[in-house]
Amino acid sequence: MQAASGLYSGSYAGCRETFDLNVNGSFTQTCTVGQRKIYENSGKWSVSDSEITFENYFQIFDTERNVLREAPEVFTQARFKWISDPGAIILDNINLNYRVMKIEKPR
Repeated sequence: MQAASGLYSGSYAGCRETFDLNVNGSFTQTCTVGQRKIYENSGKWSVSDSEITFENYFQIFDTERNVLREAPEVFTQARFKWISDPGAIILDNINLNYRVMKIEKPR
């Protein structure tokens, strides 16, 4: 988990999304539009080989209407592709070419 932990960030549909993956297996997920925080979420995460799993993941993007949701869709468990080098999580449950990139190593 040490290799995957750190701060990840990406943007889509006007939202700056960050994932702060802590070494202890907890995470914080935040979406900000401009200076306004739209949502903040927390849960647990784990990684194995090239897959990362989030427990209590929020999806804010509505793929059918192609807009940000008023309220996020909550997934008790969500799995995504994780690339260790350069450090990226590919969020392939949405119809976008979207990934969050590691911008800071664990503290």
